[in-house]
Amino acid sequence: MATNYSLLWSFFSKTDNGKGKCNTCKLELANTDGNTTGMSRHLQAKHKKEWLEYTKLREDRDKAKEAEKAKRKGSSCEAEPPKKAKNDFFKPAQVDPKLDAEFHDALINHIADTCTSFSQYGGESFQKVVSVLNKRVKVKHPTTLSRMAGKKAEELKKEICAILAAVKDDLVSLGFTTDMWTSRAMDSFLSLTVSFIDKYWVLHRYTPYVRHFPERHTGANISLDLDSMIEELGLDMPDVVKYSVNDNAANMVKAIRESLYLEMYSCDIHTMMLGIENTFDFVEGMKNVLKKSKGVSKMTHQSTSVANQQLKDKCKEMGIKYKKLQNPNDTRWNSQLTNMESVLHLKTVIQVLCEEDETDTWSAHSLTLAEWKLLQGAVTVLKPFLVATKAWEAEKT
Repeated sequence: MATNYSLLWSFFSKTDNGKGKCNTCKLELANTDGNTTGMSRHLQAKHKKEWLEYTKLREDRDKAKEAEKAKRKGSSCEAEPPKKAKNDFFKPAQVDPKLDAEFHDALINHIADTCTSFSQYGGESFQKVVSVLNKRVKVKHPTTLSRMAGKKAEELKKEICAILAAVKDDLVSLGFTTDMWTSRAMDSFLSLTVSFIDKYWVLHRYTPYVRHFPERHTGANISLDLDSMIEELGLDMPDVVKYSVNDNAANMVKAIRESLYLEMYSCDIHTMMLGIENTFDFVEGMKNVLKKSKGVSKMTHQSTSVANQQLKDKCKEMGIKYKKLQNPNDTRWNSQLTNMESVLHLKTVIQVLCEEDETDTWSAHSLTLAEWKLLQGAVTVLKPFLVATKAWEAEKT
């Protein structure tokens, strides 16, 4: 008999009118839509012997089913997936707290390293990218990320304070650098970096503060903020000399002069930059050379200009390695040096393009022989200063 067939039919027979007839007492019972409940109750109430036989048959059948199920589980090819896996398959993935915490810790470090805006990670598109990699991580709202970054910053500041507390008794002096700037959102910030060499001659450098500075940028306000930072770090001891390296801006000079703890040391790089810019102003013809060098570079950077392609084609024709002309900016002399070097590298190509020019595109930036010599001299003279600047800018040595 098939296992899905009711065992009650061993004690009942089907009649022509669709009822179930008891084999013992011949009583006919309704069997609507195959329902055997009435037959079961009749057998239990009226025929104890037959009922015991029926229950025995049912127990044997259940045992056989269990044995068959166990046999299937023992076979790897026929093993059923766990019931939990079946149920979870159709449920949305749950956030894994441990994995989520590790992800957001790494994300906060990434934001700190790249100085990326928190809003960049609040969009639906970034959430989709993360969910493709792992559905058990959900990117938090930018406001929450901002709070997490603040908490992380406080933890790092405590670690820095602990390091400084451990070594400050061995220190003779400390070096600080500080700067102010305004973001694109017009928010002002003040930073403080501390550097020192320990007794094992290992250089340490930490930036415990990049603080929002909504006050007026006066020397007095800056001085008060810097002193409070030093006190919070526990570095207000009088027996350790504290030098501050800063630019020559009037408000910063006044801030260091009015500080209770800091002694001023004007930045060598900034001072050198001012000196070189002054030299540019006083060397006859140098301004015109810088203007033309910048002009030819700017011309090749314009999206609508064909000048850069002309430059590439002429380089290929003359067998000279093409290098993109570098655009200078107005705040760094070394960017002007980079610009002059790139122009000087393509001197022969630029001269030919200026001579062949019929549209006054290139010839408008043509340099005379004397100007080319001045350009060459400026690059030769400024090269050692660039080497010195790079050495002074080093942070690890």
